[in-house]
Amino acid sequence: MPTALALVVVLSLSRAPMPGDLIWQSGEQLSKGTQRTFVAVGTKKGTRYVFRAQGQCWWIPLRIPTKTGFIERERTERIFGIDFRVTFGSDTKQFLNVGERVPQQSELTFVADRDDVPISIVDAFELPRDVMCNVEGLQVLQAAQQP
Repeated sequence: MPTALALVVVLSLSRAPMPGDLIWQSGEQLSKGTQRTFVAVGTKKGTRYVFRAQGQCWWIPLRIPTKTGFIERERTERIFGIDFRVTFGSDTKQFLNVGERVPQQSELTFVADRDDVPISIVDAFELPRDVMCNVEGLQVLQAAQQP
């Protein structure tokens, strides 16, 4: 019986990736002004993948002095200039959905132009000093192959 279990384990480890399988991920959190390149180890040239990331930008609350200390007020003005972009290998740049005040999820499909494709993420605009941003949850998943 242990031999049958070992065979099942070997077969499950040797199977080809299925759509939705996680290929690569990073636990890093990127902020505004970022310019970072990752290597998606495990990607294979000519294979379709889905890149996922979640991003959000928000205003730092205003601190207003009073006689008894400070109070904080949320800002209501729009945040203009959110422009995070991602490049997969030597492919053209694509835009990441980075939400204004609420997180937004990006799902971008790409075909790897080489094994272990580099993924470059850049904040392509200078946001105001009082705006904070983060992009996190970076993942590459196996995509369904097109016929």
